[in-house]
Amino acid sequence: MKVGDLVCYNAAGQKYKTLGVVYEFGTSLHGYSRSGCVLIQWCVVGNIMPRREWGDRGWSRDPIQPGEFIWHPMGDWFEVANENR
Repeated sequence: MKVGDLVCYNAAGQKYKTLGVVYEFGTSLHGYSRSGCVLIQWCVVGNIMPRREWGDRGWSRDPIQPGEFIWHPMGDWFEVANENR
């Protein structure tokens, strides 16, 4: 995964229901995520989305909306979208 990649949330049956663009990588704002964080602008959102990084907006449980830029902990639940979807 690199900046500019289209990614999906590959968990909870959301692989073909989500799509976002990777904008930036960083470290956890509070040290909770050991693998770092990724900033994604979500274009298509599903009914289940990955959790936000704690520092993004606190422990917000507000649904992620299309167009939002959200920091997420890195993990294998993000997958580069296949061009042949």
